[in-house]
Amino acid sequence: RRPRAARIIAPRSNRFFFRLTPRATQPRMLGSVLVAMLEKAKQSTGLQLTYMEFATTGVTIVGNETRTLFCVLFHDKADGEVFGKLLATEILSAFLHSYQNDLTRSVGVNLSSFQDFQFKLGAAIRDTGRPVLEQLKRNRAVVLALLVKEDPRAGDSSIQYATGEVDQFGVLANLKPLMSAATDLMAIRQDAARSIWLESTPTRASRLLVHRVVVGMFLVVQFSKRFDHAHYAQDVTRATRLLEKVCILGEMMKRNV
Repeated sequence: RRPRAARIIAPRSNRFFFRLTPRATQPRMLGSVLVAMLEKAKQSTGLQLTYMEFATTGVTIVGNETRTLFCVLFHDKADGEVFGKLLATEILSAFLHSYQNDLTRSVGVNLSSFQDFQFKLGAAIRDTGRPVLEQLKRNRAVVLALLVKEDPRAGDSSIQYATGEVDQFGVLANLKPLMSAATDLMAIRQDAARSIWLESTPTRASRLLVHRVVVGMFLVVQFSKRFDHAHYAQDVTRATRLLEKVCILGEMMKRNV
Protein backbone atom coordinates (compact mmCIF):
# COMPACT_ATOMS: atom_id res chain seq x y z
CA ARG A 1 0.00 0.00 0.00
CA ARG A 2 1.21 3.48 -0.88
CA PRO A 3 1.44 6.30 1.68
CA ARG A 4 -1.89 8.12 1.65
CA ALA A 5 -0.18 11.51 1.54
CA ALA A 6 3.16 13.15 2.29
CA ARG A 7 4.12 16.77 2.96
CA ILE A 8 7.29 18.74 3.60
CA ILE A 9 6.41 21.86 5.57
CA ALA A 10 8.10 24.78 7.36
CA PRO A 11 5.75 25.87 10.18
CA ARG A 12 7.49 29.14 10.99
CA SER A 13 7.05 30.55 7.49
CA ASN A 14 3.88 28.53 6.81
CA ARG A 15 5.47 27.26 3.59
CA PHE A 16 4.66 23.95 1.94
CA PHE A 17 7.70 22.89 -0.07
CA PHE A 18 6.25 19.63 -1.33
CA ARG A 19 2.93 17.83 -1.10
CA LEU A 20 1.78 14.48 -2.35
CA THR A 21 -1.94 14.69 -1.65
CA PRO A 22 -4.99 12.73 -2.88
CA ARG A 23 -7.30 14.75 -5.10
CA ALA A 24 -10.19 14.51 -2.67
CA THR A 25 -8.41 16.41 0.09
CA GLN A 26 -8.22 20.19 0.57
CA PRO A 27 -4.46 20.81 0.82
CA ARG A 28 -4.58 24.39 2.16
CA MET A 29 -7.02 23.59 4.95
CA LEU A 30 -5.21 20.39 5.90
CA GLY A 31 -1.85 22.16 5.89
CA SER A 32 -3.06 24.94 8.16
CA VAL A 33 -4.39 22.42 10.66
CA LEU A 34 -1.07 20.57 10.68
CA VAL A 35 0.93 23.75 11.30
CA ALA A 36 -1.43 24.76 14.13
CA MET A 37 -1.11 21.33 15.78
CA LEU A 38 2.70 21.36 15.56
CA GLU A 39 2.92 24.82 17.09
CA LYS A 40 0.38 24.04 19.83
CA ALA A 41 2.23 20.87 20.86
CA LYS A 42 5.54 22.73 21.01
CA GLN A 43 4.09 25.60 23.06
CA SER A 44 2.20 23.35 25.48
CA THR A 45 4.80 20.66 26.16
CA GLY A 46 8.06 21.90 24.67
CA LEU A 47 8.15 18.65 22.69
CA GLN A 48 7.63 17.89 19.03
CA LEU A 49 4.44 16.13 17.94
CA THR A 50 5.59 12.85 16.32
CA TYR A 51 2.57 10.58 15.81
CA MET A 52 -1.22 10.67 15.69
CA GLU A 53 -3.62 7.80 15.21
CA PHE A 54 -7.19 7.84 13.94
CA ALA A 55 -9.72 5.14 13.06
CA THR A 56 -7.89 3.89 9.96
CA THR A 57 -5.08 6.41 9.46
CA GLY A 58 -1.74 6.98 11.14
CA VAL A 59 0.05 10.34 10.85
CA THR A 60 3.81 10.32 11.44
CA ILE A 61 5.76 13.57 11.81
CA VAL A 62 9.56 13.76 11.56
CA GLY A 63 11.36 17.09 11.88
CA ASN A 64 14.75 18.62 11.14
CA GLU A 65 15.33 21.31 13.76
CA THR A 66 18.25 22.90 11.89
CA ARG A 67 16.17 23.55 8.78
CA THR A 68 12.90 23.85 10.69
CA LEU A 69 11.35 21.44 8.19
CA PHE A 70 8.94 18.60 8.87
CA CYS A 71 7.82 15.58 6.88
CA VAL A 72 4.20 14.70 7.64
CA LEU A 73 3.30 11.22 6.38
CA PHE A 74 -0.26 9.87 6.24
CA HIS A 75 -0.40 6.08 6.10
CA ASP A 76 -2.58 3.12 7.05
CA LYS A 77 -2.83 2.71 10.82
CA ALA A 78 -1.97 -0.98 10.42
CA ASP A 79 1.50 -0.02 9.14
CA GLY A 80 2.37 1.21 12.62
CA GLU A 81 4.39 4.05 14.10
CA VAL A 82 7.79 2.41 13.56
CA PHE A 83 7.28 1.93 9.82
CA GLY A 84 5.82 5.43 9.49
CA LYS A 85 8.83 6.97 11.23
CA LEU A 86 11.23 4.96 9.06
CA LEU A 87 9.60 6.20 5.84
CA ALA A 88 9.16 9.80 6.96
CA THR A 89 12.79 10.02 8.10
CA GLU A 90 14.12 8.78 4.76
CA ILE A 91 11.76 10.99 2.74
CA LEU A 92 12.85 14.09 4.66
CA SER A 93 16.52 13.11 4.39
CA ALA A 94 16.21 12.63 0.62
CA PHE A 95 14.42 16.00 0.28
CA LEU A 96 17.11 17.84 2.23
CA HIS A 97 19.86 16.16 0.19
CA SER A 98 18.17 16.95 -3.14
CA TYR A 99 17.52 20.63 -2.41
CA GLN A 100 20.23 21.65 0.04
CA ASN A 101 21.36 24.55 -2.17
CA ASP A 102 17.82 25.88 -2.67
CA LEU A 103 17.03 25.64 1.04
CA THR A 104 20.04 27.77 2.02
CA ARG A 105 18.60 30.79 0.21
CA SER A 106 16.94 33.26 2.52
CA VAL A 107 14.97 34.96 -0.28
CA GLY A 108 13.81 34.18 -3.78
CA VAL A 109 12.84 30.54 -3.23
CA ASN A 110 10.49 29.30 -5.95
CA LEU A 111 8.32 26.64 -4.33
CA SER A 112 7.40 25.11 -7.69
CA SER A 113 11.01 23.98 -8.11
CA PHE A 114 10.45 21.38 -5.36
CA GLN A 115 7.55 19.63 -7.05
CA ASP A 116 9.78 17.27 -9.07
CA PHE A 117 10.52 15.54 -5.76
CA GLN A 118 7.48 13.36 -6.44
CA PHE A 119 9.57 11.59 -9.09
CA LYS A 120 12.35 10.95 -6.53
CA LEU A 121 10.01 9.67 -3.84
CA GLY A 122 10.05 6.05 -5.07
CA ALA A 123 13.85 5.89 -4.94
CA ALA A 124 13.85 7.37 -1.44
CA ILE A 125 11.42 4.71 -0.25
CA ARG A 126 13.37 1.87 -1.88
CA ASP A 127 16.54 3.09 -0.13
CA THR A 128 14.87 2.62 3.24
CA GLY A 129 16.36 -0.87 3.43
CA ARG A 130 19.71 0.67 4.38
CA PRO A 131 18.67 2.09 7.80
CA VAL A 132 16.84 -1.15 8.60
CA LEU A 133 20.09 -3.09 8.17
CA GLU A 134 22.04 -0.47 10.13
CA GLN A 135 19.59 -0.80 13.02
CA LEU A 136 19.89 -4.59 12.94
CA LYS A 137 23.70 -4.32 13.00
CA ARG A 138 23.50 -2.52 16.37
CA ASN A 139 22.66 -5.86 17.95
CA ARG A 140 25.98 -7.14 19.33
CA ALA A 141 25.35 -10.63 17.96
CA VAL A 142 25.18 -9.41 14.35
CA VAL A 143 28.53 -9.57 12.57
CA LEU A 144 27.29 -8.63 9.10
CA ALA A 145 23.95 -7.98 7.39
CA LEU A 146 23.22 -7.59 3.70
CA LEU A 147 20.28 -7.28 1.37
CA VAL A 148 20.55 -9.19 -1.92
CA LYS A 149 18.33 -8.57 -4.93
CA GLU A 150 17.77 -11.27 -7.52
CA ASP A 151 16.75 -10.39 -11.07
CA PRO A 152 15.06 -13.48 -12.54
CA ARG A 153 14.86 -11.92 -16.00
CA ALA A 154 18.60 -11.28 -16.20
CA GLY A 155 19.43 -14.39 -14.22
CA ASP A 156 21.80 -12.62 -11.85
CA SER A 157 21.91 -11.10 -8.37
CA SER A 158 23.42 -8.04 -6.72
CA ILE A 159 24.06 -6.85 -3.18
CA GLN A 160 21.88 -3.79 -2.54
CA TYR A 161 23.22 -2.91 0.92
CA ALA A 162 25.84 -4.31 3.27
CA THR A 163 26.82 -3.23 6.77
CA GLY A 164 30.49 -4.06 6.17
CA GLU A 165 33.06 -5.45 3.75
CA VAL A 166 31.87 -8.59 2.02
CA ASP A 167 33.06 -11.01 -0.65
CA GLN A 168 30.33 -10.19 -3.16
CA PHE A 169 31.32 -12.88 -5.63
CA GLY A 170 31.38 -15.57 -2.95
CA VAL A 171 28.01 -14.58 -1.49
CA LEU A 172 26.20 -14.40 -4.83
CA ALA A 173 27.82 -17.59 -6.15
CA ASN A 174 26.59 -19.61 -3.17
CA LEU A 175 23.21 -17.98 -2.48
CA LYS A 176 21.36 -19.10 -5.62
CA PRO A 177 22.23 -22.82 -5.46
CA LEU A 178 21.55 -22.81 -1.71
CA MET A 179 18.04 -21.39 -2.15
CA SER A 180 17.39 -23.66 -5.14
CA ALA A 181 18.30 -26.75 -3.11
CA ALA A 182 16.08 -25.61 -0.22
CA THR A 183 13.20 -24.90 -2.61
CA ASP A 184 13.49 -28.36 -4.21
CA LEU A 185 13.61 -30.01 -0.78
CA MET A 186 10.53 -28.16 0.49
CA ALA A 187 8.64 -28.80 -2.76
CA ILE A 188 8.57 -32.48 -1.84
CA ARG A 189 6.37 -31.48 1.12
CA GLN A 190 4.39 -29.07 -1.09
CA ASP A 191 5.85 -26.15 0.83
CA ALA A 192 8.25 -23.28 0.11
CA ALA A 193 11.59 -22.36 1.68
CA ARG A 194 11.45 -19.04 3.53
CA SER A 195 14.47 -19.16 5.84
CA ILE A 196 17.68 -21.18 5.98
CA TRP A 197 19.97 -21.40 9.02
CA LEU A 198 23.57 -22.56 8.63
CA GLU A 199 26.03 -23.42 11.38
CA SER A 200 29.76 -22.92 10.79
CA THR A 201 32.57 -25.12 12.02
CA PRO A 202 33.50 -24.73 15.72
CA THR A 203 36.67 -22.81 14.80
CA ARG A 204 34.78 -20.05 12.99
CA ALA A 205 31.95 -19.89 15.55
CA SER A 206 29.33 -18.14 13.42
CA ARG A 207 25.75 -18.75 12.38
CA LEU A 208 24.20 -17.65 9.06
CA LEU A 209 20.59 -16.77 8.23
CA VAL A 210 19.28 -16.52 4.66
CA HIS A 211 15.73 -15.19 4.67
CA ARG A 212 13.53 -14.59 1.63
CA VAL A 213 11.93 -11.19 2.33
CA VAL A 214 9.80 -11.14 -0.83
CA VAL A 215 10.23 -12.79 -4.22
CA GLY A 216 13.66 -11.81 -5.50
CA MET A 217 14.89 -10.16 -2.28
CA PHE A 218 16.94 -11.87 0.45
CA LEU A 219 18.23 -10.82 3.85
CA VAL A 220 21.53 -12.47 4.75
CA VAL A 221 22.78 -12.11 8.34
CA GLN A 222 25.91 -13.50 9.99
CA PHE A 223 25.72 -13.93 13.77
CA SER A 224 28.34 -14.69 16.36
CA LYS A 225 27.69 -18.04 18.06
CA ARG A 226 28.74 -16.48 21.37
CA PHE A 227 25.13 -15.27 21.59
CA ASP A 228 22.11 -17.55 21.65
CA HIS A 229 19.12 -17.18 19.35
CA ALA A 230 17.03 -15.33 21.95
CA HIS A 231 19.53 -12.46 21.96
CA TYR A 232 18.67 -11.40 18.40
CA ALA A 233 15.39 -13.13 17.46
CA GLN A 234 13.22 -10.07 18.16
CA ASP A 235 15.47 -7.72 16.17
CA VAL A 236 15.54 -10.12 13.21
CA THR A 237 11.75 -10.41 13.20
CA ARG A 238 11.41 -6.62 13.33
CA ALA A 239 13.89 -6.17 10.46
CA THR A 240 12.27 -8.78 8.21
CA ARG A 241 8.81 -7.29 8.70
CA LEU A 242 10.01 -3.75 7.95
CA LEU A 243 11.96 -4.93 4.90
CA GLU A 244 8.93 -6.77 3.57
CA LYS A 245 6.83 -3.59 3.79
CA VAL A 246 9.61 -1.50 2.24
CA CYS A 247 10.09 -3.91 -0.68
CA ILE A 248 6.37 -4.18 -1.44
CA LEU A 249 5.89 -0.41 -1.23
CA GLY A 250 8.99 0.23 -3.35
CA GLU A 251 7.70 -2.01 -6.13
CA MET A 252 4.31 -0.31 -6.03
CA MET A 253 5.92 3.13 -6.30
CA LYS A 254 8.08 1.94 -9.22
CA ARG A 255 5.01 0.72 -11.14
CA ASN A 256 3.13 3.97 -10.51
CA VAL A 257 5.90 6.32 -11.69
